[in-house]
Amino acid sequence: MLEQEIQKEKSPSFRRIKEALTRPSLSEQVATSSLSLATARQELVLHWCGSLSEQFATVRHEFAQRTALGLQLFVNCFKCIRALVTCD
Repeated sequence: MLEQEIQKEKSPSFRRIKEALTRPSLSEQVATSSLSLATARQELVLHWCGSLSEQFATVRHEFAQRTALGLQLFVNCFKCIRALVTCD
């Protein structure tokens, strides 16, 4: 009796049925893949937003530097013009 059970377990059809029963169902596979896809999308969006935020910070910093440089240039030119006008 035991040998018959062992032989049955070794048969290819029994193994295929056993593998099919232990495999996750299609709905479980879809749920798992959907969750992993959603997680991957969320990570990608967070990475993209962080990168965009860094780019905006860089642009703001460069704009502030250029504005300060432009204002300093204007002040220097104004001082030179005033000096020329008052010398005469």
